[in-house]
Amino acid sequence: NSNSYFVSDVNEIHSDWFSLANSVGVCGATSTPLWMMERVSEFISKIK
Repeated sequence: NSNSYFVSDVNEIHSDWFSLANSVGVCGATSTPLWMMERVSEFISKIK
């Protein structure tokens, strides 16, 4: 999907990625800590 992005830290997230988005999903691999996905989700929520 051209609207999918891989990030390792919230500092890699660009607000313009979400300018036309109606919804956003956050997922991670089995080795991705839950706190990291929650941090990304909270960061994106502040953008939208």
